[in-house]
Amino acid sequence: MESTVQNGRSKPKVLKWYCAFCGLSCVMYIILVVLGIVLISQFSEHESFESKLMGWAFFVVGAILFVPYAVAPFLPHKPWNWVFGLVLLGISMTGTLCLPMAIPILIFWLDQETKQFFGIGKSPAVPVALPCSEKSL
Repeated sequence: MESTVQNGRSKPKVLKWYCAFCGLSCVMYIILVVLGIVLISQFSEHESFESKLMGWAFFVVGAILFVPYAVAPFLPHKPWNWVFGLVLLGISMTGTLCLPMAIPILIFWLDQETKQFFGIGKSPAVPVALPCSEKSL
């Protein structure tokens, strides 16, 4: 499942799907923000408190969740970014709309090749000397 080589490491194809997934999630959350604004502005104060409350909830949740999905594709390929991507995929799996795309991406995200691309699971370059060796006994 290799695509290209970047900095001596092969870039897994799942990264393209992950970036597309983040982009689609951003579009979904922008729509949620717009829907929230419509619900807030369309009803007068005395007409429907529930609609206004739901509008504010849509606006806040959409705005908060838009930010990590918008930033994720541009973050460096570090171990913490792999965990960040795993968390975003987990958040996406809480809704049924994203499940058909999130599950296959998650399967390949947990692959050893993807982990190694992000620097997880590498063996140390220099052997680590234990403080208590056989000579000292």
